[in-house]
Amino acid sequence: MYPQYSPAPSPNKMPWGLILGIGGGVMLLLVLLGFVGMGVYRMAVNLMPRELARSSKLPAEFMETQWKQSNPGEVKWETDSYLGDYTLERPTAKALSFPRNGFDTLTLGSSRALGPEGPYFAAMSSSAGLLSRIQGTGRESTPEILELAIKVRQILPKGNLIRSSDFQVAGHPGKEMTFTETIDGKPIVIHVRMIVDRDHLYALWAGGLESTLKDEDVRRFLDSLRPKEKGASSPF
Repeated sequence: MYPQYSPAPSPNKMPWGLILGIGGGVMLLLVLLGFVGMGVYRMAVNLMPRELARSSKLPAEFMETQWKQSNPGEVKWETDSYLGDYTLERPTAKALSFPRNGFDTLTLGSSRALGPEGPYFAAMSSSAGLLSRIQGTGRESTPEILELAIKVRQILPKGNLIRSSDFQVAGHPGKEMTFTETIDGKPIVIHVRMIVDRDHLYALWAGGLESTLKDEDVRRFLDSLRPKEKGASSPF
């Protein structure tokens, strides 16, 4: 017996079934990639940092009522080790969490206040090494990390920088800055002291409505940052 062979397709006859099958697969792949791409885009948008509100239209009467409920006693000044390796002096009353006078809810979470409308006194910290690795080369010195933090506005106010001077705390480099802006027609002033040690970047903010700020309160807070005495316990 001779082997049976299938006849060769005619040169003029296209294999439409194969072409349609491949085309359909490609289209399905493109649709799936589109869905995946849209999901990645939405995730990236959700993870992008968003600017928080720094003011609110809440009436002064509401703020006063909330303040009395949260801080019924007399507001005093106390010294604590909130920043771990450092002590500082700040008011005993916690700031209300409603965005107000240049301070957003995130900053207010680290703030104390002298009244329902401020002024506010915030103490914050972030990783110096992480900032160096993400925004720099990962090999910056502490003075270079300080300059890098100011350049990228790390834990700094949104206003305009009008004044800046250098200082040191226990040999660590620091910068004192003053920021101003106008929000809802009201002049806002925030004084900042920032220092960098081997591990951390620290920032103290004293500010709010210019009309509520007293220089003696600003200096009392900013000048109080000191290394904690050896042997003293940490609150963390």
